[in-house]
Amino acid sequence: MTDLAGLDLDADLVVLSGCDTGRGEVTRGGDVVGLARQLLAAGARSAVVSLWPVDDRSTCVLMDDFHHRLAAGENAAEALQGAQQFLRSLTALDLHERYTVLCAAVGEDAPGPGSARRSPAQEDAPLRTAEWAAFVLIGRP
Repeated sequence: MTDLAGLDLDADLVVLSGCDTGRGEVTRGGDVVGLARQLLAAGARSAVVSLWPVDDRSTCVLMDDFHHRLAAGENAAEALQGAQQFLRSLTALDLHERYTVLCAAVGEDAPGPGSARRSPAQEDAPLRTAEWAAFVLIGRP
């Protein structure tokens, strides 16, 4: 974390779409020190971070929708909420289809639907909360 201490980010928004990017260590004084706090201390006005390990497929689809919403003029809070609501409306099969399209757009092959950790009977089931709710916005919207 000391590498971030000297930075002057001057960024409105930093997005960290990896696993556990919003978690930190509790100090003896009760403060929580982590990557998200260091980004804000280095000048980022807000950050989108995850609170637990995230699935690649759902994160890819969520971040695609989130960034499209930002580009359309929504603020970060609105864009994240909208992207999470969108993802929440998908089934496992919908998610796989959207992920496949996004992979193809960047020249990658998507893993088959069997690697999505769901049985065929679950393809029409809504996504689990862990798949759409991991990300939070900290700082200013």
